[in-house]
Amino acid sequence: MRIFKNATEITREVSRYDATVYKLNYLIGDFIYIASDFPFNHTFIKLGTVKNLVSNTMKVEYYTTAWTQVVEVRDQTNGLKQDGYIEFTPNRNFGWAQTVDSSEAGVSTVVYNKYWTRISFNQNLTADSELSFIGNKFSDDEDLFSEFPVFNDANYLTAFKAAKTTWEEQHVKAADIIIQDLQKKQVIMGKEQILDRVKFLGASVCKVAEILFTAFGNDYVEQRKASKEEYSKRLDLSQYNIDLNGSGNLEPMELQARTGWLSR
Repeated sequence: MRIFKNATEITREVSRYDATVYKLNYLIGDFIYIASDFPFNHTFIKLGTVKNLVSNTMKVEYYTTAWTQVVEVRDQTNGLKQDGYIEFTPNRNFGWAQTVDSSEAGVSTVVYNKYWTRISFNQNLTADSELSFIGNKFSDDEDLFSEFPVFNDANYLTAFKAAKTTWEEQHVKAADIIIQDLQKKQVIMGKEQILDRVKFLGASVCKVAEILFTAFGNDYVEQRKASKEEYSKRLDLSQYNIDLNGSGNLEPMELQARTGWLSR
């Protein structure tokens, strides 16, 4: 994905899970644009230290040769007041259009052959509120602790890294590994084709555990091995609920068959 605030590209600031943030300074009439290789229906947003405090309503649109509003938005960020997922349902009557270049979608920076989504709000947001990360995440600490309660211990967090309070970074890393493995298995060509993120929750939990057991060294070799084996089992699904036809919606045929290489 490439991400813009109006004509300014902010991909570098928000596509890596690190300390970098982008000060949004959102005013009515601004847009957050997302250029993707395939249509998509969700993303995870992590905010910085300074969060928006203004109550507002989020609007999500996608480009179909004109900007078309989605039919449903599930905004767990509560208008960028907290970290969370944004999930939406494209209108089945209006298909996505892949633009030849970004000027078709009204973005001045030249970007070729992408699908476009834009996010806006009906109020000015808190000045200097920060975006930290926009991307994939399939599980969280609550999911991890339900299967691996050993990691629900502040001593493990501080042993891993001073002042660490959550395993969120490892959940994001696990999502990256899952996407890479699905590409190797020829299930997907692009991460946006994953339309049902919950399908990969169990695999993500095991991959996070594997990452942590590896980090904690030789005392956890058997646990690491068991987590790795369970991850492989959970990623070997009979169906993946991924986007075969580029609609951004799960169709009946996409809920049935196991898939190989996909085409647009």
